[in-house]
Order: sequence, then structure tokens, then C-alpha cells
Amino acid sequence: MFEGLGGRLALVVWITFGAASVVDAQACFPECRRGFFCHQGTCISRCNPACPSGFQCTDQAECVPLPAAPAPPAQPAPDPAPPVIQPAHPVQPAQPVQPAQPVQPAQPVQPAQPVQPAQPVQPAQPVQPTQPVQPTQPVQPAQPVQPTQPPPVQPAPQPAQTAPAQTAPQPVAQPEAIDSFDAAIMANHFGIGFHLGAGGRIQVAGLKDDLIATLGIHARLDIPIHRYVALAPMITAAAWQSDSANSAGAKRNFYVDLNLMPRGRYPIDLPRGHLDVYAGIPVGGSIYLPHPDNSGKVRGGWNIGWVLGGRYHFASGFGVLVELGWLRHAQRTSSGGRTINTVLRQTLINVGVLF
Repeated sequence: MFEGLGGRLALVVWITFGAASVVDAQACFPECRRGFFCHQGTCISRCNPACPSGFQCTDQAECVPLPAAPAPPAQPAPDPAPPVIQPAHPVQPAQPVQPAQPVQPAQPVQPAQPVQPAQPVQPAQPVQPTQPVQPTQPVQPAQPVQPTQPPPVQPAPQPAQTAPAQTAPQPVAQPEAIDSFDAAIMANHFGIGFHLGAGGRIQVAGLKDDLIATLGIHARLDIPIHRYVALAPMITAAAWQSDSANSAGAKRNFYVDLNLMPRGRYPIDLPRGHLDVYAGIPVGGSIYLPHPDNSGKVRGGWNIGWVLGGRYHFASGFGVLVELGWLRHAQRTSSGGRTINTVLRQTLINVGVLF
């Protein structure tokens, strides 16, 4: 009897502690700290994407700055390093101005052909008189007298047609020539192309990180208002992300720029088209759109930069453009009752076609 009872107690103890060991295998030990939760024995941050360096995640899945660490004892400041002077970029030589095409001399006017004299009018032939009627012989009364047929009247010959005088062809007055170069450089053009942000830096609440390459597209309408001045309303849409967030698996965020770029230009006439070199300042507003998988809200901001570029227009009006410059984006957000400023600085490259 006791042997059966002891076997049952051993079986109950084994089942109880074995199940507890299975549950403990799925729990985290020690327990996850604030801002993390346990999933299959692993502590995972509640914030997605992960907070940048200097911030920590709370139980409400918000990134807040870490509490300030006690200041270390003051150390004597080392001697300042001598400033490093960066070499100036060499100035590219200006394109030589092509000499103007020589003006072709006008064709001499051919002298008028002399007027041919009219042919003299031939006089009309005189009408021939009719022959007198011969009297009939009285002996032959039976034979009726045959009336004589009057001779037909010959119509007067038509006067000779005088040949019209040959007049010399008058030279056709040519309209005043239109300068095709001036017309071409004052024409409006629509352009589309590719936008590349070649790396750069991002600053969030004073903390800095690198940016991966920004990819996008742009469209513009070029409106010349003077031989040396033009305006270009333009729109740019691009996808961006920081290096650390990209390494953590976060998706790219987006921005849309609505800019107006005044530019000073210098048009150059070429045999098969014309070249337009210029410098411009794009400035305008921005809309920041987070990826649906990332946390954040739609925000507004602004941007400003500078570009140096060149456009070549063929005689048909089709053209290509290349631009190199720098662009700064800025936006302001709030988190945990604090205002956070986000700034993006990138080198930009635009290429496109013009119609």
C-alpha cells in the first residue's frame, strides 16, 4: 500500500518541477529592464526603430534622453592642435567664347530685261468689189436667168497680237531675319531627371550620425525672364535614412521639396546648339513622410542650398542638364515634452533632360 502511495507522490513531484523548468526555459532571467519585453527568452526593445545613441526606450515605446552622467573631474586642457588648412579647390577655367559667324554679303540685284517693242499692226485687206451682172440673151426666154452668187466677203484679218512687255522680276522683300539664338535662350523648357544625395550628415537633438545615399526624382519648369536671369519652380521627391537606423533594419523615410530656384546664367552660342552655364539657389518648403513601418508623424520643414550647373540645348530644342551642389533640410518635432530639431546636410547631384 505504501509503495503505491509513494510512487504516486513521486510522479506528482516530477510533473510539477518538470513543467516549471519548461516555463522557466521560456522566461528571461534576470528580468528585462525598463523599455524591453521578453520574447522567447530574449529581451527586445519596445521602440522600433531603435533609439539613437544617447536615448533610451520607455515602457510607453518613446525615446527619451539618458540622464546626464556625473561630470568627471576636470582635466587640464591639452594644447590645441594647429588648425588644418584645407587646400582650396582649383578654379575651373571658363569656357572660351566662340567667335561670331561672319555675315554673308547680300546677293546683287539682277538688272531688268529690256522691254521688247510691240509688233506693228498689219492693215486689213480691202474688200473686193462684186462683178457686174451680165444681161441675159433675149432670144432664149425659156432659160431663166441664173442669179449670180455674190462673192463671199473675206473677213478682215485679225490684228496681230502684241507680245506683252517682258518686265524684270522684282526682288522679293525678305522679312527681317530673326536671331534664332536669342529666341532659343528665351524659350521655356520642361525638365525631368534623377536626384542623388551623396551621403552627408544627420543631426537629431544635437546627436550626429551619417546618412546613407538619398535617392529620388525631380521635375522643373524653366522660365527665362532676362538674357542672364531665369526662374525654375521645381519639385523633388526622395527617400533617406541614417546609417545607424539602416543598420538596425529600419526602412527609408521620405521627403518632398517644393522649391523656387532663381539662377544667374551665361548663354553661349555654338554651331549645333547653345550652352547655358549657371549658378542657382534652391529654397522652399519640405514635407517629411515616415515609412509606414517606422514610428513618427508627417511633419513640415524647409530647405535651402546652392547649385552649379550646365545645360546644352540642341538646335531642335531638346537638351540635357547636369547640376552639382549642396542642400540643407530642417524639421522640428516633439517627443516626451521636448522639442527635437532634425537637420540633414547632403551633397546633391541632379541629371535630367529638357523639352
